[in-house]
Amino acid sequence: MNDAPAAETAQTSVHFTRTKLTSIACSLCFAVIPMIVLTVVFLTLVFAYRLDVNDIPYPDLTPHAFYHHLDDAYYVKLSSTFILQVSSWASTVAPLCGGIFVTLASYPICRAYLLRVKLGHEKALPTPFQLSLLIRFLEGGSYGALWSWILYCVTWRKRQRQATPVKQIAGVTLLVAFLSFLIFLADTWLHNSTSMVDEPVFEKLEPPPYSGVGLTSRFSAPNCSNAAASHCVLTQTDTNFSLVNPDISQEVINNVSSLAAVSDYADDRGSFSFLHTPFTTESPIYNFIARGYAIQTQCRSASQQCNVRADSGGQTGFNCSSSFNSVSQLKAGWSDAFYGAYFTNSTMTSLSSPSTDTNAENTSVTNPFYFGYFGRFDDIVASGDLHKDPEIIGLQNGGTSFVLLCNASMFDVTYSFVNGSVVIFHTTPSNQTIANLFQAPMAYTTVSRIGLQAAAQAAVSTSRSAKELADKFADDFSTTTLAIGAQVVEEWPGNMSVMQFNRMFTRITRRSLWTFVAINTTFVLTGFVLAAWAARVVLDPAVNDLQGRLSIVGLVADRFEGPRSQRIAGSIERLFEESEANDSSRVVIVGSANGGQGFGLLRRGTTDMLAERQSLNDSQHSLRKSESHLEVVSE
Repeated sequence: MNDAPAAETAQTSVHFTRTKLTSIACSLCFAVIPMIVLTVVFLTLVFAYRLDVNDIPYPDLTPHAFYHHLDDAYYVKLSSTFILQVSSWASTVAPLCGGIFVTLASYPICRAYLLRVKLGHEKALPTPFQLSLLIRFLEGGSYGALWSWILYCVTWRKRQRQATPVKQIAGVTLLVAFLSFLIFLADTWLHNSTSMVDEPVFEKLEPPPYSGVGLTSRFSAPNCSNAAASHCVLTQTDTNFSLVNPDISQEVINNVSSLAAVSDYADDRGSFSFLHTPFTTESPIYNFIARGYAIQTQCRSASQQCNVRADSGGQTGFNCSSSFNSVSQLKAGWSDAFYGAYFTNSTMTSLSSPSTDTNAENTSVTNPFYFGYFGRFDDIVASGDLHKDPEIIGLQNGGTSFVLLCNASMFDVTYSFVNGSVVIFHTTPSNQTIANLFQAPMAYTTVSRIGLQAAAQAAVSTSRSAKELADKFADDFSTTTLAIGAQVVEEWPGNMSVMQFNRMFTRITRRSLWTFVAINTTFVLTGFVLAAWAARVVLDPAVNDLQGRLSIVGLVADRFEGPRSQRIAGSIERLFEESEANDSSRVVIVGSANGGQGFGLLRRGTTDMLAERQSLNDSQHSLRKSESHLEVVSE
């Protein structure tokens, strides 16, 4: 006869368990899905619209400082207001999910409560007030209940030992509050460290608007190679040699050419001068790679080696080698003298000569090529320190004399112009043809001699040592060689080019972003852990039943519904008589003998509410007397 109720109870228990599992799943979704969605949306916006290294068309044309920026922050092509609004939603959602986390934790806490009851651990059970705190926590008043619990812990001096369920539910609430506060701090840090900045953007340009320089077809022909190069760049007259394209060289020398210009570059390899297309005022917004020609000249003072001497009668003699001496080159009585010679080898014993000189052997220079210059300047005032150098010969009339031995190397150069300066400077030695095309005008034209003599005079008047004089002359020789030699070049297509312009980005520091994401992830993982913990114990019908009763609804049912409230129901609402009957008992306020107010129950079918209420009052009075009598007997 008892099989039917038992089967019904079992069926109700199974239904109740399924309902609770569904409730746990829904609670988990409501708690973590908003946070997951907001975090994913936030990261998607950052990484979908960030400025990435792959957005740079040519890394070699990007300032190195730009890469350092990318190392410590993300630059996003969206408004900071829009991005930070998404993160603000996450910090808003977190506190709202706190009550759901406490609900998930209520299942294992109820199991712990039941376990201590079964084991008879009296001190581990809650007092009535602790039970009220427990119910307040579980009813969703997490932060209000937390404040009441803190006051209970701090102000109740005679409080009893806290029950384990109360400590557990308070601990979970503290954890959720702590995580919510961390999310708030991370969001605040993210807001404070995020800003709108003006950063460069690089756009590939095709074809490259900036070009390099290279040999014209005329000078790259076979009949201009090696020793024949001088024939192509020089025009012989009755008395001297002249340039074939003097106008081009003159414009470059005066720095007014639209074809080419000469600039200096220095690194650990030494100092270079290089020939390139002019860097106009627009160049800083264009970064490009192009080709040109470079020269590196090194000179040393050799007055002692060449036995420079100041003889009486105004003569100044020197003897560097059989090919470079003063026997037939200088005349007595010259007030100023400046003489140079170019050689085919480093011993400076074999002179080079142009192929157009019918009276000389047709020879050419190599790369590097070698040369020496003797100078005597009577009218140039040198510093006193310069004459103290043993490599500088001071003349009786106050003049200055010296010998410089030099070598010059020609290079094909590929350079990058980035953000207004040269960054990459890649050199390869030029062939012999290039060396001869640039050397021949220096050896045999008047314009080169005038330019170098002026450079030597300037070096004498401004230098304080022989080394300083040699270095200054070497630099001026490089500049003059390329400026005069510019007659052989034309504009060549550039290798690559980008246009650099600025735009506004949202700068998000990596640390603040990943801290924010890490704390959000911890919040989500906490939800999954609590849900898994709840799902593990929810299969116990007793846990499900107690979890539903630890509420205001469950406590009211237990107080007023009598035996009906002790049965298992599919939902806590089924414990109330009103859920099945058309009429139901009513709750009435009953005054007590101690002056306070209590609650009583008016049964169904009561016709005289006042008489019934008086009966309840009498019952309450009798109950108080019985309690007082019991207290006296116990004493």
